[in-house]
Amino acid sequence: MPLHLKPVPLILLSTLASLINPLPTQAQQRTQQQFLTQTIAQTQPQTQGASLPQTLTAKLLQDMAWRSFVPLKEVRIVRTEETLVDGCLSIAPPDVPCNAIGIPGWKVTIEARQHRFLYHATAQHGFKLNGLASISPTMTNQVLQDASWRSGLPVDKLTLYWVENKTWSDGCLGLPGIGSCIAAKMPGWQVTVSDGEKQRWVYRTGLSYTVLFDPAASQITKNVPSNFTPGTQSAVLQDMSKRTGIARSQLQIIRAEPRTWDGCLNVAPPGTACTKIALLGWRVVVEGNQQHWVYHVANGRGLKLNGKESLPRSLMKAVLNDVYSPTEPPPPNLEIFWAEQKVWTDSCRGFPASSPDSCTKGEFPGWIVTT
Repeated sequence: MPLHLKPVPLILLSTLASLINPLPTQAQQRTQQQFLTQTIAQTQPQTQGASLPQTLTAKLLQDMAWRSFVPLKEVRIVRTEETLVDGCLSIAPPDVPCNAIGIPGWKVTIEARQHRFLYHATAQHGFKLNGLASISPTMTNQVLQDASWRSGLPVDKLTLYWVENKTWSDGCLGLPGIGSCIAAKMPGWQVTVSDGEKQRWVYRTGLSYTVLFDPAASQITKNVPSNFTPGTQSAVLQDMSKRTGIARSQLQIIRAEPRTWDGCLNVAPPGTACTKIALLGWRVVVEGNQQHWVYHVANGRGLKLNGKESLPRSLMKAVLNDVYSPTEPPPPNLEIFWAEQKVWTDSCRGFPASSPDSCTKGEFPGWIVTT
């Protein structure tokens, strides 16, 4: 019968052996020296050109530790490359003028746990963090997907305009009206997305998770025609306020587009029989407190919420990921079949209570999603 040894006892035995033999043999000395050489080689940064001054190295490591909330001992430089930078250290928003001069410096890649940031550094003019090159592709993709959803523009029509490292005041990233927040500072990014013209969507994010839209900092052109009546606007805002519990004063209509609908206002589960008539109406987009809802309105026929278009993209992704296990690839035709907004009367949201007092009474908005 084979003997199975756990890793920890083996390590302890090895440590005891080294104490018993304080004078290693020449072969053991050579082996230890090779191990130390390999370890040093693995931890030494890749360097192209002149090395960084020690004082600058210390400042960069300290800055990375401060920005990432990672202890200094876990921060290391992994790559250094000589370069020439302009008067802004080659880091500035596209519309900011910079002196076109060639200042000798370095591009420095620093790692802190799972985070990897790129700095532009000089010996005489300090250093800057390159946010565009440092934000993770995962966060970039989430921001662009949300901006596409809010703007109605395809992702390839949007660009990252500017990315700046930030330390947010709380778990809600300093944004009001979101709900209860962790009372602790959070490292992250402020990301600005542009359509290449005048519109900009600003987001606050964490370093590796959480993407929140910042409407106050954004520059979005409202498109509400003059013939979209105040009465219709009021009906849409009142319905959304009732469904979400968000005050009407915090909601705004950002787009109203003329459309022609069928008898179901083009909002019905697939397979539903709808009267084939042409109802003149509107496709209305409303935003407020991170919500982005799409309504179909017909003149004199009321309104309907388009659940599939209003379902937050983060929830849609979570639902689709939950259908199949991570080890099982989902079928290519997997999609949201139907999404319906609902307000439950208790915190159990329609599920059986585990005990008589386990469900809190109140209004709890959410979604019923069918795939």
